[in-house]
Amino acid sequence: MKKVYHDPFTYNYPHLDLHGETYETMTYPLESFIKDNYIMQNKYIVVIHGRHGNVVKSHTQELLKKNKLVKEYHINPANDGETIIELVNKKWLLYQIWQITFFMLECSHIREIGGFDYEGIRIRLH
Repeated sequence: MKKVYHDPFTYNYPHLDLHGETYETMTYPLESFIKDNYIMQNKYIVVIHGRHGNVVKSHTQELLKKNKLVKEYHINPANDGETIIELVNKKWLLYQIWQITFFMLECSHIREIGGFDYEGIRIRLH
């Protein structure tokens, strides 16, 4: 019987297993997993992409670079088939929205249309 190894540092984090996914089919599950965990205010999450699937591993890192909810990410030193992701907290994101809103208040065309959308959140200016 094969002994199952559980990394004690990442065992309690939410996991997404992308084994068997292809380049085309992994985008939606990964982005929705990140968004759901951001809403649940989880600080760390783990994506399992496998050690030998360079296509899945590289595409995972491409998507993580572009996602604004990801603060930072790195390959797990104990298991190179996992990526540990740190998500931004809501206070940081709200601060970024506040900075953009303050900048946009100075732009007259934004005041004329009454607001703008940022990350799916409607910012209304009065």
